[in-house]
Amino acid sequence: MITSFFNSKNFTLENFILQGNYSFQNCKNIIVRNSILDSRDAFWESENVLVENCVLTGEYLALHSKNVRFVNCKIEGTQPLCYADDLILDNCAFDKDCDLALRAQ
Repeated sequence: MITSFFNSKNFTLENFILQGNYSFQNCKNIIVRNSILDSRDAFWESENVLVENCVLTGEYLALHSKNVRFVNCKIEGTQPLCYADDLILDNCAFDKDCDLALRAQ
């Protein structure tokens, strides 16, 4: 399934498989659970995001986002979670290729 959400607000996705770039851009108040996300830049410039029990693959995950929380997730990609404000990681695992993760501003 290929899907993108632009400027979307107040929604929950569960048991979802997403493939495609530019997904969840400029979104607010979203919850994603028990899903697989393969997207170059999911949650870019998004706010108030909760991601639980997911596998995420992407190069620029949550870039320039605010109030983002990942719980029990596996995260893959070269530069995930760079420049995110109020980022919380709870029991998450990073792939060995995440060498540029968590870059500060």
